Amino acid sequence: MSDWKSVKLRSVCNDEKDAFTDGDWIESPYISKSGIRFIQTGNIGIGTFNDSNKKFISEKTFEELKCTKIVPNDLLICRMADPIGRACLAPSIEDRFITSVDVTIAKPNPKIADARFLMYRLNSDHTLSQSKAVSAGSTRQRISRTELGNLTFLLPPLPEQSKIAEILSTVDQVIELTEKEISRLEDLKKGMMCDLTYGRLEGGERTTWENITTPKDWGYKTIGSILRQIERPITLDDNATYQLITVKRRNEGIVEREALLGKKILVKNYFSLKKGDFVISKRQIVHGACEIVPPTLDGSVVSNEYDVFTGTEEMDIDFFNEFAKTPTMKEIFFRYSQGVDIEKMIFKTNWWLKQVIPVPPIEYQNKVVTALKSVNTQIQNRKSKLSSLQSLKKALMNDLLTGKVRVKV
Repeated sequence: MSDWKSVKLRSVCNDEKDAFTDGDWIESPYISKSGIRFIQTGNIGIGTFNDSNKKFISEKTFEELKCTKIVPNDLLICRMADPIGRACLAPSIEDRFITSVDVTIAKPNPKIADARFLMYRLNSDHTLSQSKAVSAGSTRQRISRTELGNLTFLLPPLPEQSKIAEILSTVDQVIELTEKEISRLEDLKKGMMCDLTYGRLEGGERTTWENITTPKDWGYKTIGSILRQIERPITLDDNATYQLITVKRRNEGIVEREALLGKKILVKNYFSLKKGDFVISKRQIVHGACEIVPPTLDGSVVSNEYDVFTGTEEMDIDFFNEFAKTPTMKEIFFRYSQGVDIEKMIFKTNWWLKQVIPVPPIEYQNKVVTALKSVNTQIQNRKSKLSSLQSLKKALMNDLLTGKVRVKV
């Protein structure tokens, strides 16, 4: 490790004035629909560039405000918004950019530092913690450019920096491909859900329901007649442990909350769940909070803030779970919720149970469930792979960026 030197971030950048400087103060009137790309804090991820929310300024504005030019592979470091100090490289999608005043532009000296290595170093848990520790502000914390430039870390010889960056970049490429696979499969599932649950691939006559068409020979029944509402009240034992759950927004599933002793649960009106139950969060359903209880959470408990249902002979609960995620059903959930603020709306279950919906034959429902489960399995396998890759990257960063493991060059 004797060849690793302790350095400050500013010292490994070029000497020019604009080699370590902040972006520009760009007010709303200067924003245009085309021209020179304007990068904001929201575009800067942890080692990634988010190419959404595109904004521009005109060539005239660029000249009048004497904006600082950014070129591909400049290092962009975000001075505010969690995590403070995160960094990415300016992408090669334009020949020049500008950025906001809350972003520091760093131009590493290529004879001293590899820009990719610095990006990974800045995004390491240790350096992000350093950035947070020296940030200031009562409401919106920021790290000053001076404090950012004073961040200190160990820098290996340039060839070793490049090798480390190459290894981590290879893992990042596999992570990016896996994320794209997940996105593609999720888009495929969304299309399948609407096509299959609305019966769009079925022949024969069609009829209109909620501004969409469904097969005319499907039945139409109230939700209350094809679902069974379940209540399994329990008496909490002060010395017994109970697993609480949360139904996440955006149809992201049911997850564990804390496990508490009965005496620690202040509200005593609780109910037990079984695997395969369909659960609705009455306060969060407008945000997509409904899902099937997985086998791992069989026996967990919920308060009366949740509605619990099972299927019947006419409705496969797994089919209903997929149907509940379609755009039309999301609108219906919103329709039967009341409140002056979307964050305070309460679901009116009794009203919703009177809603009429199309009910395909149970055999059709079973086929749809099988098809969608196949795609769900592929998605979960990719997500497991992604989680493993992210863990691998974190371990590699911890070992390679600190010199715990040396690489041959």
